[in-house]
Amino acid sequence: MKQITHDRFSTDQAMMTLSAIAYFADLFNPDSQTYLFSRSSRSIDFWDIIPYAWQDLQGISTIHYQNIKCPIDLTLCADRIAKLLALSRVAYVHPPVTQQLTEEIEPNDSFFQEAMFQHQHNTYLSLLGLNPIRSSAYSYKQRKEGVLAGSS
Repeated sequence: MKQITHDRFSTDQAMMTLSAIAYFADLFNPDSQTYLFSRSSRSIDFWDIIPYAWQDLQGISTIHYQNIKCPIDLTLCADRIAKLLALSRVAYVHPPVTQQLTEEIEPNDSFFQEAMFQHQHNTYLSLLGLNPIRSSAYSYKQRKEGVLAGSS
């Protein structure tokens, strides 16, 4: 399989790829003429920053976990990346959000700990009214200092 490098990836190829992604997203959009998947919905956690990373990178800075605000270095980084993506004509299109899940939060010690908690699978299951998965294989584990991921 031939790998496409940045130098060989033309603007025309990028625009065709973006067009295909937009068409795929429209299959889930009830306002689109190509709407197909009427039994599908997209739910996001209101407090999860990851959906912002896919659709509204600069929106990450608007998330505050009560008195814990988004760090300025993350805000500046997201702004810079968003500008670089715009200059490069790189975009990502998501199906529309059909349900925004939210609940009162009791924030963790830091912005990043809370962001990690909000994005984990059991938070979503809880917001959907489902029981959590109690297997440790699906839970976040902090890495020990000096140990590479996947090594024993």
